Amino acid sequence: MKTNTNKALKLGVFVAVSTMLFIIAVYLVGNRNNYFNPSITIHVSFRDIRGLMEGNNVRFSGINVGSVKKITMVSDSSVVLDLSVREDYAKFIYRNSIVEIGQEGLVGNKLVNILPGSPASGIIEKGTFLKARKSIDYDKMLEESRDILTQTREAITSFKSVAEKIDLGNGDLGKLVNENTISGNLNVSITKLNAALTNINLITQKINNGEGDLGKLVNDKDITTGAEKILADLKQTALKADSTVSHIQTASRSLTQGKGTINRLLNDSNTSAGIDTAVIKLNQSLDQFNTTARAIQNSWLIRLFSKKKTTENINSETKQINKQ
Repeated sequence: MKTNTNKALKLGVFVAVSTMLFIIAVYLVGNRNNYFNPSITIHVSFRDIRGLMEGNNVRFSGINVGSVKKITMVSDSSVVLDLSVREDYAKFIYRNSIVEIGQEGLVGNKLVNILPGSPASGIIEKGTFLKARKSIDYDKMLEESRDILTQTREAITSFKSVAEKIDLGNGDLGKLVNENTISGNLNVSITKLNAALTNINLITQKINNGEGDLGKLVNDKDITTGAEKILADLKQTALKADSTVSHIQTASRSLTQGKGTINRLLNDSNTSAGIDTAVIKLNQSLDQFNTTARAIQNSWLIRLFSKKKTTENINSETKQINKQ
């Protein structure tokens, strides 16, 4: 009898504890899914929900305000989410709030984030559709990070190989790092450059002091004054030349348009013809004069007179020779 009573007591304690645990579990699950809190259902449409599942949390300003109630695929490019939001939090969510899919950490569960809107748009109500925004794809970001890490590893390996070659003195860069020949040549070049700069400074100082022809050309004003005088003389000469050309043009117009003898000689055909006729007659008269002169020269009287004069000249010359 006593044994049966102990068994019944143990069974009662077990049933009571199990019932309490069941009630606590139901409360926790119901509280998480807002089964025991008044809530409203709002909607949002996404092209890709990235692994979001029913029951995932809905978060607003960092607070879990509800859960994903239902996921409906409307088309191949649209998935509608029904979000259950507690009424005591719904009064802080406005119609122009933005919804995005987030993640709890880098490897946590997916969740829905509601970003605050402005009070001017009004408070959400049952059946309100909120605007969705494309959020960060952490999976893609992790994949890209892996690619970046792989490329970084390869780059580090290549850099390590290059560093080893430089340490061994291979290539021009290795020689530049390990040998002193290049640096020595560079020092010599720098020394020569400094010497050249010193010479340039000396030349500049001499020019500034007016030494040499170049210094005089730069600093002496006499050359400039002489050049200005030459330019002034050239200007006067040009003015005189312009005046002479003007006189020549005036004289030319006078010859062309005037009524003098020269204009008549140039432009009057009758005057030209008369001059040509006078020249012809003069040439004819000269021809007749030449004919008459030859006839007189060939006459007997002139020849006789010429012979007598020649004989007298010969006798006179003979007497002078004898006296000598």
